[in-house]
Amino acid sequence: MGLLKRSTHGPRGERAPSGLGLFTAVLVIRWCILVVEGVLYLRNLATGEMDMTGFPAVFAGLVAYHVVLTGSRRRVYASHMRTRLFAVVDYLVAAAALALCGGTQGWSPLYTYSWGSILMTSLHGTWPAAVAGALSMGVIQLAALAFRGAAPAVLAANGEASLVAVLTVDYAVVAVVWMYASRTAFRLRRAVEESERGREQLDRAVRELDEHTRNVLAIHRIRSAMLGRSRMADVLRVALDALSDAGFPGARVWRVEDGTAALMPPEGGTTATHAEDDALLARVTGGGETVTLVEDATFCGALVRAPAVLVPVLGEGVTGVLVVEGGESLLSEQTIELLSLFAAQIAVARQHLRLLERAGEFAVAQERNRMALELHDTVVQKLYGANLLLDAMLGSELPDALRADLVRLKAGVAGALTDLRFSVLEWDSLAWEDDLPHVVERYSDEFSALAHVPVDLTVCGRPRDVGADKRKDLLCVLQEALGNVWCHARASHVEVRLAFGEHGVTLAVADDGVGFDEGSVTHGSGAGLREMRGRGERHAGRLSVQSTPGGGAQVQVWLPC
Repeated sequence: MGLLKRSTHGPRGERAPSGLGLFTAVLVIRWCILVVEGVLYLRNLATGEMDMTGFPAVFAGLVAYHVVLTGSRRRVYASHMRTRLFAVVDYLVAAAALALCGGTQGWSPLYTYSWGSILMTSLHGTWPAAVAGALSMGVIQLAALAFRGAAPAVLAANGEASLVAVLTVDYAVVAVVWMYASRTAFRLRRAVEESERGREQLDRAVRELDEHTRNVLAIHRIRSAMLGRSRMADVLRVALDALSDAGFPGARVWRVEDGTAALMPPEGGTTATHAEDDALLARVTGGGETVTLVEDATFCGALVRAPAVLVPVLGEGVTGVLVVEGGESLLSEQTIELLSLFAAQIAVARQHLRLLERAGEFAVAQERNRMALELHDTVVQKLYGANLLLDAMLGSELPDALRADLVRLKAGVAGALTDLRFSVLEWDSLAWEDDLPHVVERYSDEFSALAHVPVDLTVCGRPRDVGADKRKDLLCVLQEALGNVWCHARASHVEVRLAFGEHGVTLAVADDGVGFDEGSVTHGSGAGLREMRGRGERHAGRLSVQSTPGGGAQVQVWLPC
């Protein structure tokens, strides 16, 4: 469905430093100078025009030096731009070459090589570096001439002004021009890099926007698919299939109710886990926070392999936990946010199903109330009128045989009237009221008035809302238990006890009737008992029945809350 596609973009490849190209260009220029110097030396062997004393050894050393520079130019350039150490070394090499090559009658044959050192220092692209490099090379030239004893000859041949111009102005002009060119090149390269970074950021933003759009559309499709289901199992199947398509085949969902988690849909060997017995479950359900796991852990008795994310499914509190295992991309903020949206869709779908169920129940309750009202206004009133008519007839002079028949008829009408009134009482829906003690009290009072059996109600603990579903099922258990008292117990007294505890609520109905043999219903052979037991187990509760023949009976149900 296109949801939560994992990113496949690796780290950007390394780029060459922005000035490495210029550094390489300087090396190429210096290699060219060395080649020219070598050609001049070979030519001079035939003509003898220049004094090239010491040239072969010095030339060989410079070639070896440049081989090293060329082979490790990345590291040399990085060091050159961080510190001035390489510039110092390079100038010392130039000074040694100028001092050791040449005679006493003029410039060193490697005079041209000095320009390459000036180009190297100007790579910094600053005025101080360019000027300092030019002045330093001028001092080195004077020192080399003095070292070889050639200063007087050069001074005599060129004049003092010409020597100063060569050693200061010429060097400075070349250094400044190259510095300006280097700085311009740096700026252009930086502008190109910034443009490329901007384009990459724009492309990345477009990709993220496209991916986000696909994910939003996928969430919408999943939401529509979920809302089109009528069972929670079908909703979870859609959700888990979508996560599997997104690359997370190990996704699971736990339903959380009253601090107890159970895997949905249930699998063989899994049991419910209470938050008090599981630290991760308590962390998720306690604060409703998303938990990321970077190490393998156990959640509700099941192994969760890291990296993993535990996302709460929020409704009226935490109603579930979505557990997703996957790769490193699972820990990204975007993926966690999308999983939270996914969990929210599960919560919406679950709430939608509950509302549909409630709507159906409400429709049934409304219909039952309508039927109960019609029965009360028609059949009950007619039976009541027939009963009054029979009373009037029995008050007159009648033959004994006819009176006996009328007495039996009146008893049947009275019994039918009572049964019908009790049926109307059961059909009258009280489950939509929020106050559970009030609902139990009202139903008990109506039963007592109808059955002419005293009912004592005791409410213990601090009343609190247990939720519509549990309130409805507790009332149904009460109705079934009192119905059994009416139909079978022949009791003269009934006790109803409603107790609110720390972890749950207990409803108990006890009578002093004829009782029954527990062995006959231990396995839930009665339909009413099976229904009451099912309502308790529906909420992870429990039902108990105690009775002996002639010793009354007690039905007790406990539901967690």
